[in-house]
Amino acid sequence: MQNNQQKDLLVIQLNELNFDYAKHYIEKYNLVNLNSLIKLSHCYTSSENEYDFLEPWIQWVTFNTGKSAAEHQIFRLGDVKNLQEEQIYEKIEKLGFKVGAICPMNTVNRLKKPAFFISDPWTKTIGDKNYFNNLISRCLSEVINNNSQKKVGLLNYIIIILSIIKFVRFKKYLNLFKILSKIFFKKWYRVFLLEFLLHEINIYNLNNNITNFSSVFFNGAAHIQHHYFFNIENFEGDKNPEWYVKKNEDPFRDTLFFYNEIIGDYLKLNKNFIVLTGLTQ
Repeated sequence: MQNNQQKDLLVIQLNELNFDYAKHYIEKYNLVNLNSLIKLSHCYTSSENEYDFLEPWIQWVTFNTGKSAAEHQIFRLGDVKNLQEEQIYEKIEKLGFKVGAICPMNTVNRLKKPAFFISDPWTKTIGDKNYFNNLISRCLSEVINNNSQKKVGLLNYIIIILSIIKFVRFKKYLNLFKILSKIFFKKWYRVFLLEFLLHEINIYNLNNNITNFSSVFFNGAAHIQHHYFFNIENFEGDKNPEWYVKKNEDPFRDTLFFYNEIIGDYLKLNKNFIVLTGLTQ
């Protein structure tokens, strides 16, 4: 947590990122921006005692409401539409502050006048009144939920290209080309492409809207850990089979290099920020 009461607050949600394993890479490869996060003040919070309640779509509702799973009673993705409790977003808006959010997991949009709001790919809720933002929301939902069938669709390709033109800063085109150059050889780079675009959309909105409180959600680490955890350098156990991912490849390392880059952008902003993983802060 960065401390300065004069600044607005940005919540960076790195879903399920395992910092216990990440520290090895941060030290070995001198990932200075992620290292800066580790050196900031930390707040360790308690979580659920029951394993089944540790799912991120339950834990993020706990963050949004300050209630335990037993209290908020939301146990599945999308069920947040039945939530009775107020979320942190509308609570802060009612205090007179401007609020924005990019893909907050299992969050229903009840903001009256959001600075910006793009829903997560799994929750059916209204977005803001920006037509392009709603196109992006629909595109993300279709691309991510159809990932197993590898169906993107022509319209979604067009939306992604238009989003790149509209939102990606010219100075970041080299980063974009680096991702695109590897996307056909390392399939996990498709995750980085979407997260890079979300990051650029967030930076664009932060620069072009007044936001006193905002959040941005990145699910890449969770996806990579679920699929490639056995290839982590300092994991002591069986490795993934060679047909699945080559032994010299480490998608988790690539994820941390990617996050180190985008976290550097946030460190340059004149904002307070909190970094959460959904399980630890």
